[in-house]
Amino acid sequence: MHEEAIVRECTGEVIQGRDELNRWFKQWNGSGNEVMYWDIHNIGLDYEQMTAFVEWKFKCKYKGTTLEWDGTSIVYFENSLIIELNEYEMKKDKSYPYKQDSVAI
Repeated sequence: MHEEAIVRECTGEVIQGRDELNRWFKQWNGSGNEVMYWDIHNIGLDYEQMTAFVEWKFKCKYKGTTLEWDGTSIVYFENSLIIELNEYEMKKDKSYPYKQDSVAI
């Protein structure tokens, strides 16, 4: 991570700078929280802009509550280090309000 890195979580939390990121990582992992899975499905890279786009599914136990969602991260690099990471959430449960029944119209 870059010394001045910033992480914006889908929860609204913003962690800025390597010191805050280290404290956040230690607190999250030292409080009985658990990543149950973090499956990465797609990674796109833009070498010109030094940017990665990552799609994933995530499930964890956080403060005694199980949370699960689909997400996307946009990751910006500077000198091969993460300088900015923005996380976006998509609800795990999907609905299909316009999907047609198998009955012909």
